[in-house]
Amino acid sequence: QRRSAIRYSIKSNSPFAAKIVCGECGGFYGSKVWHSNSKYRNTGWRCNRKYDGGQPCATPFIREEELKAAFLTAFNRILGDKDQYLDAFKEMLPLLADTTSLEAKLAEAQNASDAATGRMRRHMEENARNVQDQEEYKRRFDEMSEECEQAEKLVSELKDKILEQNARKEMICRFLDELRKAGDIVTEFGAGLWQATVESVTVNTDKSFKFTFRDGSEVLVAEP
Repeated sequence: QRRSAIRYSIKSNSPFAAKIVCGECGGFYGSKVWHSNSKYRNTGWRCNRKYDGGQPCATPFIREEELKAAFLTAFNRILGDKDQYLDAFKEMLPLLADTTSLEAKLAEAQNASDAATGRMRRHMEENARNVQDQEEYKRRFDEMSEECEQAEKLVSELKDKILEQNARKEMICRFLDELRKAGDIVTEFGAGLWQATVESVTVNTDKSFKFTFRDGSEVLVAEP
């Protein structure tokens, strides 16, 4: 949801789509092809907003081979602390999975929302049965309507928080599964491993890469 405004127009089968972020403007990188019909054909990734403003972004064009190599470097650094990672998240996952507090707040908010809706319905029914001052009726109706909207908004926000927490837990579980399956070192790039473990990678103006993994950890890889 947070990224939909940017991602909606990105249509690509590449595992890198909507993953590479410009460290200068925050826009996503997109796949680019130069000299497509010649022997000098060149493909890679560049900030989609590079020329949107008056001053072009200073972040560089990158080739997929460079990105893959940087990913292997970053992931292998995590593999070096593999046991430490697994032990830490074994303790943390029950806490990440616990939505008891949010669910209690949701139940309370849902009851408040139902009560507000009931009061508004009774107000409308009373107006239908008995002649009332319509100006006063509308004033109270508007107040009740606002109360209902705010109550429904809180219910929606709490549901989203529960969903987000569960989704984050699932992403971390996938990340840890890939970590367990990996050996002492990964020597070949795999799209499945990339998708399961990488949340995003930020390209900086000095051509360094900051990888943000699904567990929230970050690894900076300098230009080779």
